[in-house]
Amino acid sequence: MKIKQDMHIHTHLSSCSRDPEQNPKAIIEWAAQNGLDTICFTDHFWDETIPGASDWYKPQDLQHIEAIREQIPLSTLGVKVLVGCETEFIGGKTVGISRAVADKMDFINLPFDHFHMKDFVCPHTIKTVEQVAELWLIRFDEVLELDLPWHKIALAHCNDILGFKPQMKAIFEILLNDNKRELQRLFIRCATQGTKIEINTSVCSSPVWQDLFSYHKAFFSIAKDSGCLFTFGSDAHHPKALNNILPASSVAKRLGLEKHHIYQPL
Repeated sequence: MKIKQDMHIHTHLSSCSRDPEQNPKAIIEWAAQNGLDTICFTDHFWDETIPGASDWYKPQDLQHIEAIREQIPLSTLGVKVLVGCETEFIGGKTVGISRAVADKMDFINLPFDHFHMKDFVCPHTIKTVEQVAELWLIRFDEVLELDLPWHKIALAHCNDILGFKPQMKAIFEILLNDNKRELQRLFIRCATQGTKIEINTSVCSSPVWQDLFSYHKAFFSIAKDSGCLFTFGSDAHHPKALNNILPASSVAKRLGLEKHHIYQPL
């Protein structure tokens, strides 16, 4: 099975990119040359109607997203091009997108564990692996309570807690050993309401992925056995990072995924 999608691409309009070479035309050409049939531009976004944005998020508004549509060429070389966003869940009921705007997006990547964003997403008091694992579970539970169009949303890179990468082995052991039933409950809920689980291939390209592969596989196996569908995304911010998606097919094979496990956008 060949994975032909990249559902997580940032363009030069994301504040974390600003790379003029990372533009829609160039990305579409790269996708066509490398056999992809579906891509999605998911620049960072915070809805200006929702209070609570960080200073970094505030400029990345709806106008910023709509500017991408204007840059898509008339010919997409046979590649289906979607325009969505990556927004932010910061706990409780606060998410950086309204239901009305979410309904207009083609697709949404929604992380709930950008814990490197101190005091915006993750309280500075969270330090131990036990605290991180507990907060991760709380946020996973909370995010699924939001009123959003879950049929076109993926929980982004939820197997890679940013800000605590050196502690991932210990965190995995807490989640997989002490909280397996809770993980199963949460993934079953994802499957029931149609929430997708992202396999972020920028994570898969790191040495840590190889070192902790057995943990990643156990994590995604719980999601698979719970009935979840998966998306694949390079999380590319620069042209060279588009190559992150190329090992997706081999990653899917190693994880035991087949075609019916992969989300196919309409």
